Amino acid sequence: MKKVGRVKSNVEPRYSPTLLAAIRWSGLAIAALVAAYSAFLYFTPAESPSPFYGNCCLLASTTAFVSLALIQAFVRPASRRSLKIFFVLYYLVSAFYAVTVIGDTPAMYIFAIVLLITTDIIFGFSALIFGAIYTATVMLTFGILYPDPTSGRMVSIIISTVLTLGTVGLLIWLKSARLVRIEVYEQLKSREKLQTRRLETVINSMNDAVISVDDRGMIRLYNSATLGLLDTNSDINGLAVDKLFKLKDEDGKSIPMSDLIGTKKAVERSDLTHTYSDGQKINLYLSISPIRNAFHDDEQHLGDAIIIARDITKQKTLDDERDEFISVVSHELRTPVAIAEGTLSNLQLLVDKGADTKTFAGTLGAAHDQILYLGQMVNDLSTLSRAQRGVLMYPEDVNIEEFMTELYSKYVPEAKKRHLSLDLDLRTSDTINVARMPVEEMMQNLIMNALRYTVKGGVTIGAHRTTENGKPAIELSVRDTGIGISGSDQKHLFQRFWRSEDYRTRETSGTGLGLHVVKQLAEKIGTEVKVKSRLNHGSTFSFRLPAKDAKDKS
Repeated sequence: MKKVGRVKSNVEPRYSPTLLAAIRWSGLAIAALVAAYSAFLYFTPAESPSPFYGNCCLLASTTAFVSLALIQAFVRPASRRSLKIFFVLYYLVSAFYAVTVIGDTPAMYIFAIVLLITTDIIFGFSALIFGAIYTATVMLTFGILYPDPTSGRMVSIIISTVLTLGTVGLLIWLKSARLVRIEVYEQLKSREKLQTRRLETVINSMNDAVISVDDRGMIRLYNSATLGLLDTNSDINGLAVDKLFKLKDEDGKSIPMSDLIGTKKAVERSDLTHTYSDGQKINLYLSISPIRNAFHDDEQHLGDAIIIARDITKQKTLDDERDEFISVVSHELRTPVAIAEGTLSNLQLLVDKGADTKTFAGTLGAAHDQILYLGQMVNDLSTLSRAQRGVLMYPEDVNIEEFMTELYSKYVPEAKKRHLSLDLDLRTSDTINVARMPVEEMMQNLIMNALRYTVKGGVTIGAHRTTENGKPAIELSVRDTGIGISGSDQKHLFQRFWRSEDYRTRETSGTGLGLHVVKQLAEKIGTEVKVKSRLNHGSTFSFRLPAKDAKDKS
């Protein structure tokens, strides 16, 4: 899972720019003081307290100091490693200058303290201890190797060493006194990091795109779902949200995202579309909420906003299909209801006038046909609803021979009533493991369609063993000798409420839902209905189901 994106810079310094600038300016200042002191010794009768003083040593150490400061000012070291190199050079040059120029004067102590304090600030406790030991060693070594007869130099050096070490000890004590505060700070820092990680995990676990933008519409934070929605793998931090979202309303008018953010009020829109670079469009749900300032009233906010975006293309399509479905069903129901109502009204009129009951037969028959049509449509709609909701979709073992025999026995009377033959072509007795309800509904719809659109001849229902993707399968089929289906009509067979313009089709009482129900059920059980038909030569509908292996039957 990708982490929540943040704005990243190319350089991530360990020290603040202000501290680095202070170090550079301090180096230049100390170099200037060293140069001034050296010039004072060189151009005046004053004598250096060091027994090793000489013009060559003075010029060499001063030049080294000034050069080091200038190099640091121009190179501008920012990493811990580069600063270490410069400080080691400073310690070496300082020791050389102290031994050859400063000697045992109090200036050595002041010089050492400045260097040690700077070391502590930059590198911490360990470097401070190392610097203190190095400085004390240089001082004592200088006093031991070059004592004077009165021991005054050694006393001065010991005093400077003690003062240096004492100052270091004082620094350590002062730092230890702050340990409690530092510990509390670290605990708060760790807790804040933990809360931040939890927040990142929650945001990245969301399926909706979550984007935080500032008052200029520049992205400051986003989750992984945002990249999926925008179809990109690039870092989008720091980009303008208007460049990423190409929004249009239902009238095709462009709607800049920044305009929605600039309202300073919570906004919800579900009527917008986003267009990708390849021209593909999706419907978007957008929720834009300004980030309020917790220390002010609700009318004041920080200018930032949180955007939640969701692809609702599928939901929008389903809503449109539902509206269209309701409209079509209402239209399809209007005609039979009107016919039935008119027929029954006429029947009521005949009864009121005392007409002969023999004249009622035709009127009652017409009304009865319409009621049957309505009942058939309700049954088809109910089956379609169960298919879409996955009701009664529990797999079970179904013996093909028993299943097909039951279907044959059920529809033989209907075939005889229509003066048609119904044959059973059974070439297998295998077992399939599938939800029985959808298979039975599919076969019943196909058989009734075959009987309805066959004028003479008959219908054959069959089952035989075959293969599907290299595995054993059972093919169930319904073949008729009916009116057939033209090539152009076959493209629309499985659409809801679609009926052919063929007058022979219009003479039947179909609802236009049967084959659509078959298609929906086939998708639920993972199969596909195939059609072979030729106008005036009949049709064959078939689909395949995986056969149960012999080892599974036991």
